[in-house]
Amino acid sequence: MNLLQLEYFHTVAVCEHMTRAARQLHISQPTLSQVIARLEDELGVRLFDRKGRHIQLNEHGKLLLERTNYILKYIDETKKELMKDSVKEDPNIYIRMYVGHYLFADVFTQFQTLYPFVRFHLLFEDNDAIDALAIQYAGTLANTLNGCYLFDDEIVLLTSEKSDLAGKKSIDLTELKDRNFIANETGFLKEITQPYCEKAGFLPHFSYMVKSNPEMTALIRLNYGIACWPSKCLSELELDGIAVLKIHRPLCIRSLCIGYPEKRPLTDMEQKFTEFAREYFQK
Repeated sequence: MNLLQLEYFHTVAVCEHMTRAARQLHISQPTLSQVIARLEDELGVRLFDRKGRHIQLNEHGKLLLERTNYILKYIDETKKELMKDSVKEDPNIYIRMYVGHYLFADVFTQFQTLYPFVRFHLLFEDNDAIDALAIQYAGTLANTLNGCYLFDDEIVLLTSEKSDLAGKKSIDLTELKDRNFIANETGFLKEITQPYCEKAGFLPHFSYMVKSNPEMTALIRLNYGIACWPSKCLSELELDGIAVLKIHRPLCIRSLCIGYPEKRPLTDMEQKFTEFAREYFQK
C-alpha cells in the first residue's frame, strides 16, 4: 500500500463514483479500477459495495478512509511546515475579489499607509492560474473554512419598486416560491439564495442569467425578477427603482471571510494583511 493508492482511494471514496473520480484524477476509469482492485487484493478485504453505477464505502472502507484522512492531512501539514522557510517577504498580495469591492477599498488604503511598498493585485477571473487569497462569503460555520473569518452579514431581498412586494418591510421566503429569481454566471447569486429557499421548503426558479451587477439591477428595476444580496455590499449596486426587503424567515446569514491559498502557506505580508483586515472589521 503506497501514498498514490491512498490518494486514489480517497478520491473514489469522496465521489462514490468510479468514472467521476477518474475524471477528477485525470486518469482513465479502467486504470483507476485496477488500482482500487489491487489495493483491495493487497488488504484482503473489499472496501466498497457496488450499487449499480455507484459505489459505497463498507465498514472496511470507512476505517481506511478515516486513517487515510489523517495520513493525507499529516503529510500536507508537514509539507507546509517545511515550506515556511522558503516563503520570503513578498510585497505583492494577490486577492481574488468575489465580493466586497467597496468594503475593502478603505482596508487596502489603510494597510498601504502602514506598508507603502505593498502592491495589491485584484483578480476577477476564476481561470487566473494564481494561488491567491480570496474575499468570499461562506456559510455560517465559517470556522470550518481554510481562512480568516471577518464578520457575519445579513442577506436581503432586492425587488422592483413596481413589484407588489415593494410595500412590505420584511418577507418570509415561502412567499417567493413562485417568483422568478435572477442568477449570475459566477454562481454567487445561486449560492446565497438556494440554501435558504431550500430551508423554506422549495427550490428557487432561476429564470434569468446575467453577467454583471448592472445587468442584475436592470432586470430587477424592470420587475423581471428578484435577487438575494448581502446587506453590507449594497453599496456596490445602483439601487434607484429597487426596494430592499429584510427576510424574517428563515434566518439568512452569511460570513465574509478571506480564504487562504490552497497549495502553499501564507507569505509574511499575506499574514499581516489578513490579521489587519480581521481587526479592521472587528472594530
